[in-house]
Amino acid sequence: MINQDGKVIAAIMAGVTEIDTGWIWKIWVDEDYRRQGLGTLLLKHFEKKAKEKGATKIISEEIYDWNVGFFVKAGYQVAGELKDLPKGHTFYIVYKDLQ
Repeated sequence: MINQDGKVIAAIMAGVTEIDTGWIWKIWVDEDYRRQGLGTLLLKHFEKKAKEKGATKIISEEIYDWNVGFFVKAGYQVAGELKDLPKGHTFYIVYKDLQ
């Protein structure tokens, strides 16, 4: 997503694998534009497109303590966690069934 000045303000790196699983590698919203629904808009758009391509599940890793709540609020479940990675934080793997 870009703003009226052509600056990138939000982005998602995601795709669907050959085994019918959607993956989110990164999702990012510029700090000045957070809490305005842009991340949710990107997430919902990808979920719709992934389902259209035959995905039955979406998995995301590199989710951390500072953004895991965003995914849980969007209906994702925690599949695993690694504490102190990076030091002082927790690394999560989350998933959502699309069926």
